[in-house]
Amino acid sequence: MEVKLSKEFKIQTIKVIFAIILFGITYLTLLTGACFGVYYLGILGLLILDSLRNLIGLGITIGLISLSVFLFVFLVKFIFKSHKMDVSKLLEITPKSQPRLFAMINELVTVVGTNSPKKVYLSHEVNASVFYDSSFWSLIFPVKKNLHIGMGLINTITEEELKAILAHEFGHFSQKSMKVGSYVYRLNNIIFNILFDNGSFEMFMNKVASISGFIGIFLSIGMFVIQGIQLILGWVYQIVNKSYMALSREMEFHADGIAVNVTGHQPLQQSLLRMSLAEHSLLMVMDFFEKQIANNKKPKNVFESQTYAMNLIAKKNDFLYANGFPNVELEELNKFNKSKLVITDQWASHPSLEDRIANVMDSPKNIGNPSGTPANQLLDDARMLQETITQKLFSELPFKESSTEMSKEDFHLEFEKDYWANSFHKAYNGYYDLYTIPKFDLDNENLSYKSNKLAFLFSDAQIHQVYELVSMKNDLETLTQISKKEIDLNSFEYEGRKYKWNESMKVFQKIKKEIKPIQQKIVENDQRVYHYFFQLELATGKERRIKSLYKNLFHLEETLNAKYEHVNAFSISLEFTHANLGFDQIKARFIEIAPKETQFKEVIKSLIKDPLFEKEIIGEVKEVVEKYLSKDWKYFDNTAYHDDNLRLLSQAFEVTHFLLSRAYFLQKKKLLKYQMELYSISRESNSLFIYA
Repeated sequence: MEVKLSKEFKIQTIKVIFAIILFGITYLTLLTGACFGVYYLGILGLLILDSLRNLIGLGITIGLISLSVFLFVFLVKFIFKSHKMDVSKLLEITPKSQPRLFAMINELVTVVGTNSPKKVYLSHEVNASVFYDSSFWSLIFPVKKNLHIGMGLINTITEEELKAILAHEFGHFSQKSMKVGSYVYRLNNIIFNILFDNGSFEMFMNKVASISGFIGIFLSIGMFVIQGIQLILGWVYQIVNKSYMALSREMEFHADGIAVNVTGHQPLQQSLLRMSLAEHSLLMVMDFFEKQIANNKKPKNVFESQTYAMNLIAKKNDFLYANGFPNVELEELNKFNKSKLVITDQWASHPSLEDRIANVMDSPKNIGNPSGTPANQLLDDARMLQETITQKLFSELPFKESSTEMSKEDFHLEFEKDYWANSFHKAYNGYYDLYTIPKFDLDNENLSYKSNKLAFLFSDAQIHQVYELVSMKNDLETLTQISKKEIDLNSFEYEGRKYKWNESMKVFQKIKKEIKPIQQKIVENDQRVYHYFFQLELATGKERRIKSLYKNLFHLEETLNAKYEHVNAFSISLEFTHANLGFDQIKARFIEIAPKETQFKEVIKSLIKDPLFEKEIIGEVKEVVEKYLSKDWKYFDNTAYHDDNLRLLSQAFEVTHFLLSRAYFLQKKKLLKYQMELYSISRESNSLFIYA
C-alpha cells in the first residue's frame, strides 16, 4: 500500500539526512584526531623513554600511551555495545496458539506491504509497538522486528480498532523512505552511548588510574579531553535528535494515513480517544493493588478489574457507549485545557492527539462493515491469557507472606469505596478537581445569595472560568520557562498570533492583566458557595462547622506553602550532584546544605504526625519514610556518590510531595463532603426548598 508522502515529511527527511552527514563529518574528524593522537603520543612516549631511561620516563610513556588508547576506545566503544529488549515480562504467542489474531496480522502485512514480525509478544500495557534488538551492525544489516501488543489495549477496543492500531504500527516500516527514521533512531543510540552511557568506561578508567600516579595524571587529562569531545558531540546530538523528532512526528501522521486507508478514520480515532481512559483505568487498578501488598492481596485477572474501573469512570462522566465500550469525545479530554498558548514541542516524538485526529478527518469514516466485536474475541481462551499475564505482572511484587487472590466481589466493593473516597461529589461538576480555593472574607455579605441554586453555582459556565484560570496560570509558567530559554524554541502562538521567544514576557504581562477579573469572578462564586451552604447549615440545625472547615483549609494552605518552600529549597540545593565538581567541592556542598536537609526531615515528621494521614502512610510510603528518617545518610565518600542513598533521598522527595498535595486534598474533601451532607439533609426535609 502506497500512501503519498507529504511535503513536510520530505522536508524533514532532507533535514535528517543533512544532520546525519553533519554527525558523520564531526565524528570522523574526532576519530581521525584520536588516531593521530594514538600514533604521535605513542612516539612521544617512546622518545621520552629513550631519553630518560628510568622509571619516571617509563611512567610518562605508559601514561601517554594510556591516554591515547583511552581516547580512541572512548570513540569506538559503541561498536561493541548492543541494546536488547528485555522480554522476560512478555508472553510470546504463535500462529498455532492464536490463529485468528495471526490471520489479522498476516492480512495487514499483505495489505500494507511490509514484512511479517519476527515474533509477537503480549504484555499488560495499554499500547502496541514494534521493537528490535539493535547494535552498531544494525546500521549496516537489516534487522527483523518484533510486534508487541498490550492486553490492556486489546481488552478495551473492538477488532476493527485493533486492526487500525496494528495497521499504524506496520505502516512505520512499509516504505523505503520510512527507513530513514529507523536509521536515525539507531544513530541516536550511538551518540547517546558516547555522551551518556559511560558508567562502566569511567569505572575502568578509575581502576587503571589507581595503578599509578603517573597514569592517573594522564587519564585526568584524558577526561578533560573527553568532556570537550562530549561538548562537541552534544551540540551535534541536539541537531540530529531535534531533526529526528520532527521527522518522527511526520512518520506518525504517515502511519496514521496508512491505518485509515485500511479501516477508515473512525476506528483509529475512537481507539486513540479511548486509550487514555483505558490506560488511566489500568493505572488506577495497579495503584489500588499496590496498596493491597500489605494485605497480601492480588487480582486473579487485572484486566477484568480494568474493565470495571473504566466503566465506573465512564458512569461518573456520563459517557455514551458503543459496541460495549465507552465513547470518549475529544472535547471531554480537552475540557481541562483552555490554554490559548500554542507551542511546538521540538523534542516530542509524537504529534498531539488533536493534530492526529485532524490529520485523518477527511478520510472515510469506515471501510467495510465493522462488526463492533470486542478484540478479546480474536484470542483463543482470552481469560487464560489475561490470568497468565496478571500472574507475571504480580509475581515480582514484595508480598511479605504468600499472597491470595482478591475475589471479584471484594474488589468491586473496595475499589468503588476507594474511588469515591478519592473523588469529589458529582454535583460539583468537576469545579474543585484542579482548583485550590483561595482565601476570602468569610464575613462578606455584600453579594445576593438567596436566588442561587446548586446548579448555578457549579454550572458549566462556572466550570469554564475555573479551567480557564488554571490554564492561564499554566501558560504563565510556560512563558516564564520560554523567557529563560528553559524551553528551547524560536517562536510560539498566543490567541492565533505568532510571537518570537523574546516576546514571551510581553504576552506574560498581557495574561497577568486578563487573569485578574477572572480570579475576581471565581472568588465571588466561592463566596456564594460558602454562603449557600452556610444558610443550609442554619436551616438544617446542624452544628456550626462550615466556617471552621473553611478556616482550617485556608490555614492549611498557608502551612503547606511554607513546607513546600523548605522542600524546594533543599531540592534546588542538590542540583550540584548533576554537575562535574571536584571531590572536595562535593564534600563541601553536602556540609553546606546539611541544615536544609534537617528542615526537610522536620517537614516529613510533621506530616506523618498529622491525624489526616492516619490511613495514608502505609505500604511503600511508610517504608520509605521510616527508612529515610531512621538515620543520617551519607551521599558521598571521598571519591564516589552513594547511589542507593541518593535513590532513597529521591524517593523521600516523591513521598513528601505526595503527602503535601494529599494533605490539601483530604482537608478539601472533608469540607466538600460536609457540604453535600448539608445538601442531602435539606432535600430530605424540604426545609430550604429555595436552595434545591
